[in-house]
Amino acid sequence: MSPRVRFRKPHKCLLRSFPAFLFFAWFLIVHPVFAAREITRRRVAPGCVFVTLQDLELELALYALSVDLHMPSLSLRPALTKGFPSKPESVLSMARRLDRPGYRVVGGVNGDYFSAGSPMGLYADSGNLVKSGRGWSALAVVEGQRLRIERLRARLALRLGGGDPLALTGLNVSLGSRSLVMYAGGSSRTLRAPAGSRILMLAPSVDSLPVFGRIGLGIGALGALDLPVPLPDETWALAFGKDAAGNASVFSSGLTCELEVGLHPAVPDVRHVVSGGPRLLRSGRITVERELEGQREGFDTERHPRTAAGFSRDGRFLVLMVVDGRQPGYSRG
Repeated sequence: MSPRVRFRKPHKCLLRSFPAFLFFAWFLIVHPVFAAREITRRRVAPGCVFVTLQDLELELALYALSVDLHMPSLSLRPALTKGFPSKPESVLSMARRLDRPGYRVVGGVNGDYFSAGSPMGLYADSGNLVKSGRGWSALAVVEGQRLRIERLRARLALRLGGGDPLALTGLNVSLGSRSLVMYAGGSSRTLRAPAGSRILMLAPSVDSLPVFGRIGLGIGALGALDLPVPLPDETWALAFGKDAAGNASVFSSGLTCELEVGLHPAVPDVRHVVSGGPRLLRSGRITVERELEGQREGFDTERHPRTAAGFSRDGRFLVLMVVDGRQPGYSRG
């Protein structure tokens, strides 16, 4: 890849052996406006083809990795930064860190939008939920390396005894005045919240939170959340925004409750999920669903560095694509 390409997002999609052909393959290979552009292709691993396209007149530099997911030696998985959730890390640094004997990282791209070192959308790794999302489109990898793109939301609810479930706002997300947010699995090492918020310490029966299922939680002490609170990795907590603090009265220290977790719509046997958006294609047709996903006007037309992911109609080929940007004379995005 050209040394001018820069990747600076936190959690990424990394490959041991990658595939790509997707709807974008048509865009790269067939569309006649690309005829005068410089295009290179080279195989970087069995089943993995790296394509570059440069057009200095349009100030456009595009890079794509095509991966054949039917290759048994290849696998696709996401990864978080070394300093998650507070520190970003480059894709190159992550690839070097994860590369080891018997596990060769072939390529990777930025994944999702991020704040500091934490993804902003729905994120799951190896069947465990790390963060709930905003209803953006997400690339889901299910058992057998089958791929789906859906607008996904995580649904979480607490149940006490035989009572009605108490719906939660999210997992490891910012706490608002009306929010009920679960913080779990070391994903938020220091919790900050508006004055008047409350925090309930919980003892989980598992080390991580599955994407689907029910887990038991021991109820601990309830306290005020007026100062930053450090959370050890083994400690989970339920935070109540100041306008939702009345819900805390139903919890009694020493008792247990049950947390119900799932995705909507349901994606059976899901292993990994990384969000993005807006969705660009649906059934092979250009749609650009910016308004559906809540992005601001102009977000889809302004030139910036961009990352995209998609797959072929039969699900065999994955394409990861990057457009370099903010470099006048070379690539504006």
